[in-house]
Amino acid sequence: MARLHYRPLWLAIGYALVAATAWGSLTPVPPEWAFALGDKFLHGATYVLLTFWFGQIYRGAGAQLLLVFVFSVFGVLLEVGQAYGSAYRHFDLADAAASALGAVIAWGLLRTAIGGALTRLDGWLAERASGRA
Repeated sequence: MARLHYRPLWLAIGYALVAATAWGSLTPVPPEWAFALGDKFLHGATYVLLTFWFGQIYRGAGAQLLLVFVFSVFGVLLEVGQAYGSAYRHFDLADAAASALGAVIAWGLLRTAIGGALTRLDGWLAERASGRA
């Protein structure tokens, strides 16, 4: 397994994505969607991104399955937070399910060739920084 040269950077970006997800999920007034099930799509896509991002940093199969679980629980906890944080938002089991499905989809994507994209980018950046390019 290749070592990530810029692991602190990749982790910082990942934690920023987690913070942005929490903020977006807990803001008092949710955005309006122009199409039906738009929020379910956003939940799924967000959790694909989160799980896929961290799954490229933590490459072991066990670690990646743990990420699926952690982000699925994170989605549920944010839904609970919505129920208590705003008169305009509420707990939605379908949103939690869409988040968990997104995490599972990411797990599948990590098993494909694109699952190593961050490792390849990291290596490319390290080569450029060392002047070997």
